[in-house]
Amino acid sequence: MNSTTEVVTLSLALEMAGLVWRPEIGDEVLDRYSNRIMILTDNFGLPPSELRKIFLWLPRMEQLIEQIEARQAVILRLGWIQEEVSIGYDVEIGYQGNVIQAKGLDARLALGTGLFKLLQFIKPSTFFH
Repeated sequence: MNSTTEVVTLSLALEMAGLVWRPEIGDEVLDRYSNRIMILTDNFGLPPSELRKIFLWLPRMEQLIEQIEARQAVILRLGWIQEEVSIGYDVEIGYQGNVIQAKGLDARLALGTGLFKLLQFIKPSTFFH
């Protein structure tokens, strides 16, 4: 699986875990019908609920960080790891005295996986971007 495929898969998991996207011009998205990745440059006069049906939000690193912080969690560590069996990034997220750990091939995937685990941990009420 390549990094782009993993970002799409993770974005679907985040959506299913309760992460709600508030569309903004400049967001990276996947057109659900054509499977093309693009930058949202026009909302086509559609309300956010309709845009969510058409596009899957692919959050960038800074947006993932914002989502983690919006839940009053803190990134304790984000760094490169090289182990005998794998290389990539790992992240530690602190939330109410707990530490959530995640790994990914790149920093974006590590943060996204950490956010996914955080959402599962806190059984989210609805949070918006």
